[in-house]
Amino acid sequence: MNALQHARFWLLTMLVILLVMPALIPGDSVLDRLRRESDAIVDLFGPGYGGAVVRSANAIYRTAFVETGLETMVAAGNTAVREQRRVDPVAHAGQQAGRFFNGYLYSALVHAYGVIQRGVLGCFWLVILAPLLLAVVVDGVTIRRIKVATFGSFSPTLYSAGTHAVVLAIFLPLLYMTFPTYVSPWFLPLFALGAAIPLSLAVANAARMA
Repeated sequence: MNALQHARFWLLTMLVILLVMPALIPGDSVLDRLRRESDAIVDLFGPGYGGAVVRSANAIYRTAFVETGLETMVAAGNTAVREQRRVDPVAHAGQQAGRFFNGYLYSALVHAYGVIQRGVLGCFWLVILAPLLLAVVVDGVTIRRIKVATFGSFSPTLYSAGTHAVVLAIFLPLLYMTFPTYVSPWFLPLFALGAAIPLSLAVANAARMA
């Protein structure tokens, strides 16, 4: 499996998770997890920066789903299903399908907010970790230049392993955004530290650079 196929695999996995999770995990369960993560973010960064992360996620969600009317449509559908169930407790197959569909949409909206909040948190961490990532790339480029100057050998194995690790390092944070259970806000910086070595190896052992 080359790096492109590796990337396609992770992209497909992420799309499947986005489609399947709302059907498997109720929206109310996701809300409990989101409250816990929001509190953890504020505890970690304080009410200023942590609150800014949560407020930014709220603003993006409001623009994408509230102001467009999508959330209102789903809420209206859920209300209609509840009233229908109160009038006719024995639901027919069509009513059951409607109830499932409305529940799926509600859960999908809550999952969408979770993706947005983790995405905002990821951008926040990216700003903080940018000097580390830059230092890793510079370190790899420096090692490569030394190899070129001294006619050192480039390891295709290390380059391949490093490239696949970099692909994994790109897509795992994206998968983290869709992961359905609680994840500590410390996940991304710890993951970045683990991904630093493979990134340096990939750059240092690249036989050709643009």
